[in-house]
Parts: sequence; structure tokens; C-alpha cells
Amino acid sequence: NIKNEGRRNAIASSGRSAAGAPYAIGYDKPTVTKTGSISAEIGYGDNNKMGKLGTLLEFGGGRDHSPPHRDLSRALEAEEPRFQSALANMTKGLL
Repeated sequence: NIKNEGRRNAIASSGRSAAGAPYAIGYDKPTVTKTGSISAEIGYGDNNKMGKLGTLLEFGGGRDHSPPHRDLSRALEAEEPRFQSALANMTKGLL
């Protein structure tokens, strides 16, 4: 959900010079550690020329001092309540 919404946000906010950057957004499969925590990365891939613009697009900067777009951050914030609700629904029968 975060990848797809982040990509939609980036398509809407990227100019022509970074039009390919939204398609460099990807993710890795979640992993579970020995302690039981879950980890995954979602972001602009460095293996793509346009993906290298991700940091500038997300956090701003560059020669023109562009403001941050926060495309992925906004997608993460939008997903948080849905994620919490899903976790609550999963644990209802456990308590």
C-alpha cells in the first residue's frame, strides 16, 4: 500500500525532469528477526538512474533548493491507521 500510494504521490508531484523517479520506488520482502520484530524497506531504488533523485524529491534540496515532496512519508502516515486497525483485528481473538 505504501509503495503504491507513494508512487501515486510522486507521479503527482514530480516534474518532467524527474518523471521516471516514481517508477524507481520499490520494496523488499519483510523479514522477521529473532526477537520477533518485522523489518522492510520501501523507497527509491539506487539501481535506477531516476531512483538516485529520490532523496532530493523526498527531503528537498539540490541546486535549486527545492522543497521536500514527502511522497513516501505521506503514504506511510496514511497507512499507519489502517495498519494499526489490521493489527487490532488480528489480536482480538488472542486476548
